Amino acid sequence: MSVVEMEKDSQPEQPMRSKNFLHRVGTTILFVGTSFALSVCTPRFLPSAVKDFAPTIMWGFTCFCVRRAFKMMMTLVLITHLLASGASLWSCGFSNRVANRALIFPSFASLAALLATWRLPTMPLERAIGVSLVQTWSISCGLILFAVFPATLISGSNWNQAKRDARFDQVIERATDQRVERFTVQSTGGVQLDAVAVMPEDPTEHWVAYFGGNAEIMENSTEDMAFSNHLVHANWLFHNPRGVGRSSGYVCWANDLVDDAEAVVWEAVRRYNINPKNLILWGHSIGGGVAAALAGRYSDFPFPVLLDRTFSRLSDAAVSFSPFPATVTRGAIKVTTGDLNVVKSCRSLKGRNVLVIFHRSDEIIRFNISSIARPTAVKKSGLNKSSFLELQSTFVPSPHNTPLDYFPEVTQIQRRIIQLYE
Repeated sequence: MSVVEMEKDSQPEQPMRSKNFLHRVGTTILFVGTSFALSVCTPRFLPSAVKDFAPTIMWGFTCFCVRRAFKMMMTLVLITHLLASGASLWSCGFSNRVANRALIFPSFASLAALLATWRLPTMPLERAIGVSLVQTWSISCGLILFAVFPATLISGSNWNQAKRDARFDQVIERATDQRVERFTVQSTGGVQLDAVAVMPEDPTEHWVAYFGGNAEIMENSTEDMAFSNHLVHANWLFHNPRGVGRSSGYVCWANDLVDDAEAVVWEAVRRYNINPKNLILWGHSIGGGVAAALAGRYSDFPFPVLLDRTFSRLSDAAVSFSPFPATVTRGAIKVTTGDLNVVKSCRSLKGRNVLVIFHRSDEIIRFNISSIARPTAVKKSGLNKSSFLELQSTFVPSPHNTPLDYFPEVTQIQRRIIQLYE
C-alpha cells in the first residue's frame, strides 16, 4: 500500500475522533446538568407531601451514575450509609424528620445500588467525577444550612414537638388576659407553616411580627416575647419556618426564610385587617436579616422595622465561626445557602421608621466583623445614626440572647419601640 493510500485511509479517523469527543463532552454536560437540576429543583418544585424525598431522588441519580465507576469506594460508602441508617432506625424509628430526609429515605437508593450493581451502566470517568462533585456540593449545602439554621435539627423529633406542644398549651391556659389563635399559612412550594397570633384582651391596633434567631422555635419565642415581654402593648405574630416544628418542608436556601415570613405577614394583614404602618417587622439575629429583606421587598408599604442585634450580611456573621479565610467563607455562604444582605436591604428603607439595637460585646454578632452597627456598615446602609440604640450593660448572661427587657436601658427601648408606630 502506498503512502498516499495510507493517508487517505486515515483521513476519516480525525472527524470520527472529534465527533466522539464532542459526544462525550455533551453527554457529560447533560448528566452533570441533570444532577445539578435535581439538586436545585426537586426541593423547590416537588409537592409538599413528598418534598422530603428530594434528597433521595438526588442520591439515587448519583448512585446510578457513579456506582460502577468507583466500585470499591462506593461499596464502602453504601455499606456505611446503610449501617448509619439502621442505627438511626433502631434508636428513633421514623420519628425524626431530619434523619428521615437526609439519612433513612436515601438508604433505599443505597440498598438498590448495592444489590443491583450488575444492572447499572459503567459511566465514563469524567461523567462520574462531575456528578460526584455536584453531590458533594449538595451535601455541603445541607451541612452549612444546618450550621446556619440549626432550628431544623433542634425541632426534628416528633417526641420533642409533642413536649413543646404540651408546654405551649399550658402557657396558653395560664394567659387568661390574652387570646391566642393558631393557624396554618401556605408558603412557596406548597409548604404549610404553623403560625400563632397572640392578642391582649385590651384591644390595640399595634402589631409585631417577630422573626427569631437561628435556633429559636415559635413555641418558645411566643412564651418569651408575647407572654413575658412588657416592652410594648401589641398583638404578636409568630411562626415556625419550613421544617421547624409542625411546619412542613425544609429550608434549602436562606431566601426560603424570607418567603415564609412574607407569607405569614400578608396572611395576618388579610386575616386581621392590619394597616402596614402598625405592623413592626421585628427580627432578632438571623431574623433581622429576614425582617430587613422582607421590608426591602415592599418598599412602598410603610412597615416599621426593628433589627435586634443582627448582622450586616449573613456571610459576615459566618466569618467569626469559620476556620477558613474571610473571602473563602463569604464565597462559600453565597454559593451554598445564599446570603442575607441587611446593608443592601436597609438602603431601600430610607424614610421608614427603623430601629437598630446592638451591643459591642455581642458574642455572636462580633461588632468589628459582622454587626450592622459598625461604622463601615452604617455608612453603606444609608441609615441615620438616630436609628441606632446601643445596649451597654455587661451584667447580662448573654449580650446577644438576653431578652431586651432584662437590660437597664429598658425604658429607653420601650420609648423607641413606641416611636416606630408614629
